[in-house]
Amino acid sequence: TLAAEEPRLPDGRKGFQGTWTIVSLEYGGKKGDDPIDAGTVVFRGDAYAIKAGDKTVEEGTFRVDAGETPNRIDVEATAGKDKGTKWHGVYE
Repeated sequence: TLAAEEPRLPDGRKGFQGTWTIVSLEYGGKKGDDPIDAGTVVFRGDAYAIKAGDKTVEEGTFRVDAGETPNRIDVEATAGKDKGTKWHGVYE
């Protein structure tokens, strides 16, 4: 028995797993001017958490479709100031 086992992810979610540092934001293809207050996003399974230091400021779920061109991601905030908001995007 393993102490921690990586979840089996049959789709493109596997590439998202782990902790990511936010280095820039784009809205509608244009770089955002707002300062980045929350510096990291943690992906685990089909869930994510956005963190500002040790504090979690948003949580939610995500789904990816690596079979489309371009690759697509759908995100829904389930906790935090944007709770209930859904975003649709593309990724490389």
